[in-house]
Amino acid sequence: MNMKSSGLKAALLCGGALAVAVGGVHAQETTTLDEIVVTGSRIARTNVSSPTPVTVVDSAALALSGQDNVSDVLRELPSSGVSTFSSTTGNFDVNNSGVNTIDLRNLGEARTLVLVNGRRMVAGVPGNSAVDFNSIPTAFIDRVEVITGGASAVYGADAVAGVVNIILKDNFQGMQVEGKAGISDRGDSEQYRVSSTIGGDFDDGRGNAVLSLTYDKEEEVFSRDRKLSAVDIQRSPATGAVTNPAYSSFGPGGFFSGIRNNSSGTYVGNTANRVVLPDGTVTTLNTVRDGYNRNGARYIQTPTERYLLGLNTNYEITPSINYFLEGTYASVKTESQLEAFALANTDIYASGQGMPLTNPYIPAALLQQIQSLAPAGQTVTGLNFSRRLLEVADRGSDNTRQTFRFSTGFKGDIPVAEGWTYETSYTYGRTTQSQNSTGQINEQSFREALDALVDVNDLNGNGNRTEIICRDATARANGCVPINIFGAGSITKAAADYVRADSMRKAEVDQHVASAIVTGPLFELPAGDLGVAVGGEWRQESSEARSDPLTRAGLNAGNAVPDVIGKFDVWEAFGEVDIPLIKDVPFAEYVGVQAAVRYSDYSTVGKTTSWNAGAEWQVIEDIRLRGKYARAVRAPNISELYNPGGQTFPTGIVDICAGTTATSSRAQDSRCRAESGIASRIASEGVYTPTQLEIQQITGFNRGNPDLQEEKADTLTLGAVLTPSFIDNLSFTVDYFDIDIKDAISGVPRNYAIEQCYVSGNFCNLMARDPISGRITRTDLVQGNIATQTTSGIDFAVDYRFDLADVGLDFNAFGSGEPGTISFSAIMTYLDKLELEPLPGADLDIDDGEVGASKYRVSGSLTYHGGPMTLSWQTRYVGPANIDNDLDVVGPGDFRRIGSVTYHDVQARYTFAQNYTLYVGVENLFDRGAPLIGSGMPGNTTGTETAAGTYDPIGRYFYTGFTMRF
Repeated sequence: MNMKSSGLKAALLCGGALAVAVGGVHAQETTTLDEIVVTGSRIARTNVSSPTPVTVVDSAALALSGQDNVSDVLRELPSSGVSTFSSTTGNFDVNNSGVNTIDLRNLGEARTLVLVNGRRMVAGVPGNSAVDFNSIPTAFIDRVEVITGGASAVYGADAVAGVVNIILKDNFQGMQVEGKAGISDRGDSEQYRVSSTIGGDFDDGRGNAVLSLTYDKEEEVFSRDRKLSAVDIQRSPATGAVTNPAYSSFGPGGFFSGIRNNSSGTYVGNTANRVVLPDGTVTTLNTVRDGYNRNGARYIQTPTERYLLGLNTNYEITPSINYFLEGTYASVKTESQLEAFALANTDIYASGQGMPLTNPYIPAALLQQIQSLAPAGQTVTGLNFSRRLLEVADRGSDNTRQTFRFSTGFKGDIPVAEGWTYETSYTYGRTTQSQNSTGQINEQSFREALDALVDVNDLNGNGNRTEIICRDATARANGCVPINIFGAGSITKAAADYVRADSMRKAEVDQHVASAIVTGPLFELPAGDLGVAVGGEWRQESSEARSDPLTRAGLNAGNAVPDVIGKFDVWEAFGEVDIPLIKDVPFAEYVGVQAAVRYSDYSTVGKTTSWNAGAEWQVIEDIRLRGKYARAVRAPNISELYNPGGQTFPTGIVDICAGTTATSSRAQDSRCRAESGIASRIASEGVYTPTQLEIQQITGFNRGNPDLQEEKADTLTLGAVLTPSFIDNLSFTVDYFDIDIKDAISGVPRNYAIEQCYVSGNFCNLMARDPISGRITRTDLVQGNIATQTTSGIDFAVDYRFDLADVGLDFNAFGSGEPGTISFSAIMTYLDKLELEPLPGADLDIDDGEVGASKYRVSGSLTYHGGPMTLSWQTRYVGPANIDNDLDVVGPGDFRRIGSVTYHDVQARYTFAQNYTLYVGVENLFDRGAPLIGSGMPGNTTGTETAAGTYDPIGRYFYTGFTMRF
């Protein structure tokens, strides 16, 4: 079989493939190249070359990967960054737990555009443009094409980092049934999948319809079931010292201290912490003995259950009018779980207030010790407490998401214009989310339950004068049950039920897109037809996410979560041209240029323009050079525009006024002394020094900004494709990329805003102080077009295949009568730069070389295919990296450095009776463990003690399955 032309096609189209397709061998037997459209252009070409590198993962490669979700395959591409949401990174984002997204080039999901058959896919995250790949049926995918770099001129906003185009199966004949089951080496993470795809022609071949049904389920993995994350591990960013176990001090029995006031009534702080042991003994807090292992309740992998439906049909009404309808539906159920709520008095009482000392549940010995610890001249006025609410419920959420999308329209040839085609389409997508969350409490109910007394006066009239009741009569009438928080297991079910406040969230995302395009040859040049494409598009995006009243107000001891509601629309006109300049001359077998432009008018940011220009030069048969320069844009999404302010409790806040005295002369000191609360503290204490508790109590809001404008990105790709004529079926590509995003949407860093407020007087509206204590009470983060983000590097790809007979290995493999073929492919990315300037003049945040952004990443595969047997070995290499480039190393050794990690996956497939295939596979064959990062370190995924988006926290995994084709 002559595979020379097929190897060239793969090299030119793909620029490297993740895995060699088993079924693709048959498709490559022909040397005729039909006119096709490659992602990155809307102009059909018989020459499949493109100035933009395209990576293709086809259905056979998906099958060899053994993955049930296409996002798990795409994340292994070296051009992919660390996804914000995946099954192993999203457990702590209860609103988005279980979502699976793709982040090209580590520039954020909002800058990666996802298409289905070249048309937009509806978002899966409310307020964002990020697509949830859970909603896309893997069994219905024919191939996935990925381009990186700006493609806004061709496809519109969001294509700053690149485009993921999912091509669905069409013109399918027959029926295919698949089943798969898998389990981890530790006996968990069970996965099950069954799918059926059926298709065929109708009306004498004028039409074809394909229907696909899939059910799959992935079970949870608990943190406690992996050695690395069995218990909480704390690691010092300063020294790298590891504390194991590092139990939370918020234990199941709680710890307690007194709130004391000085003679002037100013809140001063706490007395030493005390705990009540099971035997009633009161003693000092010992975290190892009295603490709590949070990882005992957390998930590493969130469970996911999916029901998926896909439809693709077309019908030839006339030779020039073809009707098409494609649609997908997904019902996805996910679950998150983390430890029970850690409640402190500061969650339900105002600053300086605590539990009433009259509460009859307070052990007398505890109260006596706490009162005796108050310094001279100070008295205890309330009780501080911190307690893990195990009896109430573990925190977590159950999410049900439904995604419905269809695209319909007409396409065909234009009879009066030879070579011209048209397409009109309307696409509608809708995502809904229904969420129920557990583990929170009603603040008012908890305060009422703590304000208890012994009913010596029989206030409730039941004749029992020794029982403990709630003090407030209205609360009693509403079912108030007094709560005992002293000691593990002390909270009764009735009390837990009274204070519990499960929360709800409803969200909807709607997308409408109407488009029309015509494409064809404008006229003929000596080197070929000058091709053009022109069209227009209208798009409307709307999103709303609504929480229950307690959650909106932040009255369930959690963060206040506002409703985020918004919409926008955009009208666009676009055009593209492909100009062949030279053909069949020495050292210029082909030279051509391409260009595209898109004009957009948004209801939010107004008018924008994006464009690109590229060129190809086929020097000789063996060498082709290519390049493209583009201006891409991204309009702000709904959350960035309209979020009224989601509450957070930021960590790492530095109060620049700390250390201010009456005579200190630092740049900030005069403005600090102008604050009444700071001046009062200086007068009474001599120096303003905020306590650790005051720092921990700082809240803030992450707000949108309706005045945002579009981001602008300049992208450059330069590359070469080598297909040496003296080595059949070998292709090699190398491409340099550079993406520079200006006016990037980002929030002013909180510490920078605080510093500038007292040094230059700017950004003071982003923070607030308590007028009495002087402490910072609030520091907000508001979105603005203030950042600059840059990335650059080099992509390498190699693809090679050969017949064993051609190298003298002519043996009868597996009784098939043929020796078979060997295929090898690999993709590598060298990351030269990944930098963020958070605002003009600020220090650069250099991320290249950090965990998740290693300098080197490689994916490769080696596949044998002979007769009924296919054997595949796939390898993924993650280069060495720093935990964080900004960590200062103190002490011996460089603890921040993590060595390279390599993962190996294998699969064997055997086909019998031509249409029946059985396969077995192992992921992470050598059970390569994830490196320790630990809580407290940058990049750590909570509950995993590693960077779960970069390294495998699950371990070796076995699976088996079958495919039947009729």
